[in-house]
Amino acid sequence: MNVTANCLRYAKTMVKITLIQENEKAIIRISDDGNGINEQDLPNIFDRFFKGKSGNFGLGLAIAKSAVEFMKGNIIAYNQDGAVFEIRLNTKKDGNFNEAQKHGTNDKQIS
Repeated sequence: MNVTANCLRYAKTMVKITLIQENEKAIIRISDDGNGINEQDLPNIFDRFFKGKSGNFGLGLAIAKSAVEFMKGNIIAYNQDGAVFEIRLNTKKDGNFNEAQKHGTNDKQIS
């Protein structure tokens, strides 16, 4: 995903990916030890065509946000010893999960 690629691009030495289950949510936290995201840019980084100082096209994070929202999740970004992205997805079985199973996907629910 673009979020991981961005963290790899801006990290000094480390990218950390953590998966946490909290109630009926899966939280995927992707962080790096880089300089973080410019505080003035933070409100806009998920907007289409918004490029930070050394951004490429301004599409990657907007597409990532659309993909997460399509799965009825949300994504946020903040700074904490580098850039941190949190993706929250519902793990509760619903019509979408069951529909995916009918189509033969191998995705597993976190339990």
